[in-house]
Amino acid sequence: MKRLFFSIAACLLLLLLPGCWDQDLLKEAKLVYGFAYDITPDGKLVATIAFRETKPGQNPLPRNEVWSSMANTPRQNRDHLDTQIGGNYRSYKQRISLYGEELVKRDLYPLLDVIFRDPKNPVDNKVVVVKGKATEVLRLKQVEETMVAEYLEKLIESMENLTKVPRVTPQTIWPLILDPGQDFALPYLTKTDGGKVKVLGMAMFHERHFTKPMIGSDVTLYLLLKGERGKTTRFTEKVNPKRNPHTEKYISIDVKNAKNKMDVKVQSDHQIDVDLNLQLNVAIVEYAPDRLFSNRERAKLEKKLSKALTKQAHKVVKQMQEAGFDGFGVGRQLIAHHPDVWKKVNWSTDYRKVRFHPSVQVQIIGNGIIE
Repeated sequence: MKRLFFSIAACLLLLLLPGCWDQDLLKEAKLVYGFAYDITPDGKLVATIAFRETKPGQNPLPRNEVWSSMANTPRQNRDHLDTQIGGNYRSYKQRISLYGEELVKRDLYPLLDVIFRDPKNPVDNKVVVVKGKATEVLRLKQVEETMVAEYLEKLIESMENLTKVPRVTPQTIWPLILDPGQDFALPYLTKTDGGKVKVLGMAMFHERHFTKPMIGSDVTLYLLLKGERGKTTRFTEKVNPKRNPHTEKYISIDVKNAKNKMDVKVQSDHQIDVDLNLQLNVAIVEYAPDRLFSNRERAKLEKKLSKALTKQAHKVVKQMQEAGFDGFGVGRQLIAHHPDVWKKVNWSTDYRKVRFHPSVQVQIIGNGIIE
């Protein structure tokens, strides 16, 4: 009977005790909200962190503390920072990771390795490439009344909702880094002379390296061709180049529905052709010349918009091929449906020889409340 009693007691203790040995007290942690990496000319990593600090008092106000260290690897940098900040370095609250462009031109993979080896690291924060030094953005500490890390997170979310940057996190780009048949892109921003931050577009990667940026509305069209769309997608196109005043040359449209299709064809001589078709249903949100009650006028505008966006799609594809950026995953299609062809190609060079045939068709389905 005693043996049974002690056995039950031992089992209960085994169930209860493990909850104590692995405790990590929040009050002892230094919660990092933002992280930035740059590289020195001799190849060392400069890591900068922004963590929240609240001074005790009757009305305590939080403020950002920014610290930097230099080391050979991300892990060594964290160890160095641990010895400086007087607390346990923890990244549970990390909202943004910034990488200087010179650093990611070399290789992004070694910077992400440490994130996925430790289960306590967050993998859902925003990942951004900075034109110039990433550290300089984090050293703003705050923009207007908002802490810099939270400000950057909201800024990127806003751009995602406007279909101006891709929606990515470490978790979403990790499989693409390991995939030889598809590349990825990250939001691309810069610090302005006035001490603010401006989103420029996206940074295109080939395999694990940043190659070139894509700027402005080209990014929006790329995302639509790929089948990604935020809450709002807007274009302003020149459709009346001879009109005056200047504002009457342009039309602004909101995309209400988008349907994309990609068809990869391999010819008998192994030439690869890709048809990219995009159908857009749009509403006119600004058009000073008006006369939209006329079916003839609407048909003319549909034709002009289709022509202008198709021309822009050719420009987008050209930029992607110059950058070696297979953002549509043409290589992935070859791996899946034409494995014999894939084994014979050198994708880093042969991707630039692919013939893309983009086509954008626009249909106007609304023009606001003005008749």
